Formats: sequence, structure tokens, C-alpha cells
Amino acid sequence: SQSQTTFRPFASDDLPALQSVRQRAFEPIFKGFRSTFGEPIASGEHGGADAEQAAWLDRICHENDDGIHVVVAVRDGLPIGFCGYKVDPTRGRGAMI
Repeated sequence: SQSQTTFRPFASDDLPALQSVRQRAFEPIFKGFRSTFGEPIASGEHGGADAEQAAWLDRICHENDDGIHVVVAVRDGLPIGFCGYKVDPTRGRGAMI
């Protein structure tokens, strides 16, 4: 039987898995940048990017005062992806974050 992907709101115990997904998603991008431009430029441009991204994900998952909602993609009981969105009720539309 084929596994189904389901979607649900973020739960606080999802964060470690989502941090892993985030890190794996950007790893090839940073690796390609290092390969193309060299370590000195890559470090200067993206040296703190992983920590900044980790802090950003933590913020959007735990601080809902800015109206951001996080939806988690789950397969076989494990988080495999996520999406953040924000709704602007005055304009009647949303935006992916």
C-alpha cells in the first residue's frame, strides 16, 4: 500500500523534524554556492544563514502574533515538510511565507 501525505497544523514537538527538513533543503544550495564561488565568498555571504534560518523557523512556529500559520506535511506519522502562510483579511487573500 502506498503512503499518503496528510497536512495538519504545526505542533510544538514537530520543530526538531522541521529544522532537519529545512537544513536538508538548503544544504545543496549552500554547497553549490561554495562550489561556484569558493569558501571565502560563501562564508561571507552565507556563513550565518543556517542559524538565521533556524531562528526564523522557530519564530514563525512559536510566535503567532504576526498572523503566520504553519502547516506540516506528514507521511507515515513523520513530518516531511512544512509551509507558512499569512492571511490578510482586509485584502481577502493570503501569502506563503
